[in-house]
Amino acid sequence: MHDGSLDTIRRFLAGKTETFACYRLPDETDATLLAGKPETVEEICGRGFAIAPFCRTEGCPTVMIRPERMAVCRLSADEQPFVAEICPENRPEERKAYAAGFEKCKQALASGKLKKVVYARRHVISLPASGKDALCAGFLRACRLYPRNYVALWCTPQTGTWLTASPELLVRTTEKDARTSGATMALAGTLGATDGQLPAPGAWDEKNRAEQHLVTQYIMERLADCCTDIQAVGPRPMRSGNVVHLCTSVSFRYGKADAGVIARRLHPTPAICGFPSAEAAAVLAEAENGPRRYYAGYSGPCGICDGQTHLYVSLRCLEAESTQATLYAGGGLLPESTETAEWEETQKKLAAILTVVGI
Repeated sequence: MHDGSLDTIRRFLAGKTETFACYRLPDETDATLLAGKPETVEEICGRGFAIAPFCRTEGCPTVMIRPERMAVCRLSADEQPFVAEICPENRPEERKAYAAGFEKCKQALASGKLKKVVYARRHVISLPASGKDALCAGFLRACRLYPRNYVALWCTPQTGTWLTASPELLVRTTEKDARTSGATMALAGTLGATDGQLPAPGAWDEKNRAEQHLVTQYIMERLADCCTDIQAVGPRPMRSGNVVHLCTSVSFRYGKADAGVIARRLHPTPAICGFPSAEAAAVLAEAENGPRRYYAGYSGPCGICDGQTHLYVSLRCLEAESTQATLYAGGGLLPESTETAEWEETQKKLAAILTVVGI
């Protein structure tokens, strides 16, 4: 199965396939399709496709799809890095709600309880009648638009249906010849990409650099007690569609710890929650206009790709229901953040996923 067309995915999902995942790892030319049994788990374990929420609750469990059928889908080699963005609809009530939550976050930052908080919003759109077809087409479009992102579409009875095109690696582990090595990244700081050009070094202000430094330090500290040979390289600019982030790459070796343990040590990082994380999560529960569910959680294949595990943070994503989809986007706030700039950043991020779906 190598034609890469929408028909390929249609054929694979034909019939009563209630649980499936389609994913494409960064810089790969193939997508993997799998269908199987969904298993609710306490921790990520064994072989399968993992789906973890931002905050695990009875209604948002961690799920492993245990594959019973798999196929490889050869993708088009045509990259589409620059397309006309579909901007989010201007809704005054949505802006008003965002401003109210922003003020709650700023008050928490001003009190000194938080160093950083990552404030997110939701944006609801209508889906066409051909919902699953539109999402499958969106998956293929995302693979073309974001060749260096992790792209995934999954559906289980426990989680619902989600599409993500994420630039952010949470953890990658490799076991080969009795050697274990891993990688993660600190991804924080965002600027717009003008005509696909990376911002000049001087464009990154102190706010963006401070965000990046905070996330990097957190990751280094969290890895220190379960990994060795920890090395950081960066930060460097990393483009993801219409935005550019600052990225520090982190490599390490691990012994008895596995990918699930390391993911649990890192999640949620200050890049998607804030710091300190427990205090930030409490503020967000009050400030945000709805639960995150699987937004800013993580997903990816475990033990499917040559024994490797690849877990990515679920960003640039949407949750699809029968007639509508909820899109999610957020940004990191520091004491000096302004509401207008942060709103515009979420608009950019929402445009990225709207352009993927084409609605």
